[in-house]
Amino acid sequence: MICLLPGAAPAGVVAAGGAEPEISSTVIWLIIIGVVVLIVLLRMLWNVFWRKANQSVFNRGDYARQRALTGQVWSYSTKMDPASVRAGLSAHLLGPQAEYPGLVTLEENDSVVRYGFTKKFRLNLGGVAGSISEISAGKYEFEAVLTLPAPGNDSVSFTFARWIEDDGVAREVEAMELLVDRVDAAIRATDPSARLVLREK
Repeated sequence: MICLLPGAAPAGVVAAGGAEPEISSTVIWLIIIGVVVLIVLLRMLWNVFWRKANQSVFNRGDYARQRALTGQVWSYSTKMDPASVRAGLSAHLLGPQAEYPGLVTLEENDSVVRYGFTKKFRLNLGGVAGSISEISAGKYEFEAVLTLPAPGNDSVSFTFARWIEDDGVAREVEAMELLVDRVDAAIRATDPSARLVLREK
């Protein structure tokens, strides 16, 4: 026979109004951290997948153009001196009739000329006006370097040093192609006998 004291509950039975077991704050924080880590990992995997899909499927053409632009060096054999090369480039790329807004000279000396292109003055290519970007000061869509002739090296070399990508593809492929054409025209106008040799980086 089981005797119960007044107000007591049978063994194994939680009395009404009794306290429920509490989950410690440490366990809660571990769960939160685990969820955040999982979200970050899934995001990283998605970015990798989307980048590859964009390069190989959705923007395959632009990616192929980007690789052609960034994977080689344009080298011109010439007898021009550095001052003549710089003057010719300035006239064709940066003069009032150059029609290349957005291109700025970042560095210029007797060895190299380094250019930057910013969407702040985005080109109007193919009749489609580009909107003014929110690009931060000093940040360029791409940078290109032109190495000038030096003693023992009678060539002018041009290549892209860095560029900004969206989902694995350069954002300003068309502007990069236009710069290659303008540099080529400037060098040939300054020295018609210049000979171009393309080589891989």
